[in-house]
Order: sequence, then structure tokens, then C-alpha cells
Amino acid sequence: MSSLFQFSLPTTAQLDALIDTQKDAELTYNKNNLQGYDNDKNQIFLGKGDDVWVAAKKAMADWAMFPDGWARIYYQNPIFTEGDIVVMCACVFGIWWLNAARILYVTDDEHHYGFAYGTLPNHVESGEELFEITKDAEGNIYYTLTAFSRPRFWPVKLTYPLSRFFQNKFIRDSLQRIKNNTHEQTRLK
Repeated sequence: MSSLFQFSLPTTAQLDALIDTQKDAELTYNKNNLQGYDNDKNQIFLGKGDDVWVAAKKAMADWAMFPDGWARIYYQNPIFTEGDIVVMCACVFGIWWLNAARILYVTDDEHHYGFAYGTLPNHVESGEELFEITKDAEGNIYYTLTAFSRPRFWPVKLTYPLSRFFQNKFIRDSLQRIKNNTHEQTRLK
């Protein structure tokens, strides 16, 4: 297994090498047995109408749901595609944690836009996360983040309350970042 952490921001070459080691890796969970997993579903209202729908989809297509600064996403293909490996890099207390995941499916229809990814061996958690923009029958647009997870790397297990704190911080930052990005895009029209 590649390193799960390092003391500096990883280079593109390091992230490409990590992706290569994870291409044939199995997911780190069994969807038929999710006992002991935390289940999270968080949603934010983005607005209403076609302009908001288009802007929210663009924000997601630009990977805006990953907060600047302490959390970054690395991908080789800018368009999320089923089977692609991505690496979510998170900086916590000066340490960069490298978390590989496989895109499991993509949704793109008149009411749903997004993707889900599942964790691979080079990830501190075990589970799955869905990032999705939705439009209801009244034209209300939402960003929803749905996940099930549990720690799988021993330092994360030992510091479980701290890991949940950072998971919740990611959720808050992600929801706000999509909302801000969507509103900025609609103001530019």
C-alpha cells in the first residue's frame, strides 16, 4: 500500500503514482454489511429555476464541492467517469492525508447530476460518498451529500471524535462552497 500521509503537499507525479497503485484495488467495504458505519445525509437549498440548475451543475463539474485550502481533489480526468480513481487530499495539523476512491456511478438526467465514490485501500476511512445536485418538481435546486463511513486506519480509529469533527467540517465547507459557487455563477449571467 502507498503512504496514507506525508508532510508536504503531494506532487502530481506522486498522486499519479498513487492512482496507479489503486487501479485494480478492491473497495474497502461490503455494501451488504454496513453495521457499525456512520450514516450522514446533508443538504443545502441552492435556489430555484433553470439558471440555478445550470450554475449548480457547473459548480459540481468544476469539482467545487471540495473546500479550498485544507481539502483538495486530484483527478486525471476532469470529467467524472465511472471507474476513474480520484485522490482526496486533506491537510490536518500540517499532515497531508491521501485518500483514494473509485467513482462508482455518475448521474446526469433532468433531476439529478453528480457521482458517488467508494473508498480504496489507500483511504483512512471505509465507505461511500454521493455528491449530487437535484431538482424537484417545483424547480427547487439542492446540493446533497450522502455518505456511510467508518475509520479503517488505526490513528483515525484512535481519534474517532476528531475524525468526525473533520468529516463534519468537510460537509459544512462543501455545502457552503457549492452554494457560494452557484450564487456567483448566477450573478455573472
